[in-house]
Amino acid sequence: MPRNSRPDSVWILILFMLLLAGCGRQATVSAEWSLFTRRFLADDGRIVDTGNRGISHSEGQGFGMLLAQGYGDRPGFERIWQWTRQNLQVRQDFLCAWKYVPGQGVVDRNNASDGDILIAWALLKAGREWQRDDYLKESRNILADIRHQLVREWQGKSVLLPGAAGFEKADGLTVNLSYWVFPAFRDFRQFDPSPVWDELTASGLFLLEAARFGRWHLPPDWMQLAEEVRIAPGFSPLFGYDAIRIPLYSLWGGVLSPERRRDFLAFAEECQREKGFLVPSVDLLTDVPATYEAGKGFHAVYGLLQTVADQRQEIHDRQPADSDDYYSSSLVLLARAAARMRP
Repeated sequence: MPRNSRPDSVWILILFMLLLAGCGRQATVSAEWSLFTRRFLADDGRIVDTGNRGISHSEGQGFGMLLAQGYGDRPGFERIWQWTRQNLQVRQDFLCAWKYVPGQGVVDRNNASDGDILIAWALLKAGREWQRDDYLKESRNILADIRHQLVREWQGKSVLLPGAAGFEKADGLTVNLSYWVFPAFRDFRQFDPSPVWDELTASGLFLLEAARFGRWHLPPDWMQLAEEVRIAPGFSPLFGYDAIRIPLYSLWGGVLSPERRRDFLAFAEECQREKGFLVPSVDLLTDVPATYEAGKGFHAVYGLLQTVADQRQEIHDRQPADSDDYYSSSLVLLARAAARMRP
């Protein structure tokens, strides 16, 4: 028998083993999403923020839609979108009211720009993959309102307001860099041919370089754009629960520089070395880190940064668990999506 030939039974065994390996991977992926939906997705399509007294918001609905599309859950996607459309898209435009309280309904009709961006992005991705023109139309409507209502000029740059109301004052604009969803802008520029998406990418990169505060040169959760970039007055001077999405989105969008990646990793590594655990936030005025350990979502984001630094292909060390709240679990799954989808 030639050396490179094998009996049919051997080939059948090899094929069977490959199928088992593929099924095992699919089972793991399905288990991730199943755990998330079991814990945070209500039967009516509402994503429940278990770390914030059970409210719902446009950010959570956007996360849910984006993850449902990524995991191929078409019924779940439709359920989340229909609840969002019926309960949050209640303004005079196509933007979503940001906050919904069970038993009370919408309690604040102002929007949150990141929620609208995530929802429009999820609709775009789902419309393309599943050939749904209605999803694409809804995405275009939201994007038009984002461009017309939420983009302002500051020092010759197009910047994103966090919401339509309340962030423009005489002393400057208040912005949140974690609302710059860079991978979404990358997709929008092809779907919605406007220069604004490249302009927002450029301004986000400028702010990432300019907003470097404290010992570790980190961006704050909230910043003010006046004559210069500074930590926003009236907000806690933290790199924390909002700003952790900045390295996630900038890496996912392929725009995070090696220098900024090293800043984020240096903070994580030094805190672990000095305190023995990873913390979720640090005061950028005093350089005093939080005194408690960050959730698995933070570990997943830093794990993603380290994966890129080590030139590995996948994040191996973090999985969502029953102990994680909504936000931490979302960060885990988003970091895993970024690892698969980044340029």
